[in-house]
Amino acid sequence: MADETESHGRPRQADAALVLGIGGIAASVVPIVGDVVAILLGVTAFVTGCVGLRISERQVRPGIAPALTGTLLGVLAIAVVLFGLIAMTVRPTG
Repeated sequence: MADETESHGRPRQADAALVLGIGGIAASVVPIVGDVVAILLGVTAFVTGCVGLRISERQVRPGIAPALTGTLLGVLAIAVVLFGLIAMTVRPTG
């Protein structure tokens, strides 16, 4: 099996989730094209964050914080995009 850790002992998936989550949040504020990118980055951040959490918990190593943060940022990026899409389609009456 390939080495899953960097020199500081955290799983690479935890760091990847954090980077992807930050990218997803940044892309979620860009109209149209950013929405697609934010959804892709958000889902990828969520998946890699869950994998990083599982590895960190199973092997009792540091890395839970970046994995959890990346997972939550991925979910937040998806939520921001969905909120924006719903806000664009709903028109106020009156």
